[in-house]
Amino acid sequence: MELFSFLSIGITILFNLHWIFPLPHFWGMILGSSLLCIGCIFLFCSLKTLSIKRAFGREIYKSKSESKLITTGIYKYTRNSLYLRANRSFFGWFFLLLLTFMLILTLFFIVLWFFVGK
Repeated sequence: MELFSFLSIGITILFNLHWIFPLPHFWGMILGSSLLCIGCIFLFCSLKTLSIKRAFGREIYKSKSESKLITTGIYKYTRNSLYLRANRSFFGWFFLLLLTFMLILTLFFIVLWFFVGK
């Protein structure tokens, strides 16, 4: 995460971008709050669908016959609901703070999650 943070700040400095993204603060607050709420709902739905043990990796070492693919709840629509939640939360923080490097950081993570999630 630190590497992406340094790269984001470096790109902002290198290309002489504005530190504060030019968006009215009112709209940033509305969008940011909405996206953070959506992220929290995704997190709650993920933890509700999975058992707490499975959500935190305690069932990861079970044999294939004991472990089953979850296809209910939010997992009916997405395989990586926690990546989706983090994505919404990062965009939410960007819109709340309106920092340009936060947008660049979010884009770096989207690319990373795209390749990791496959």
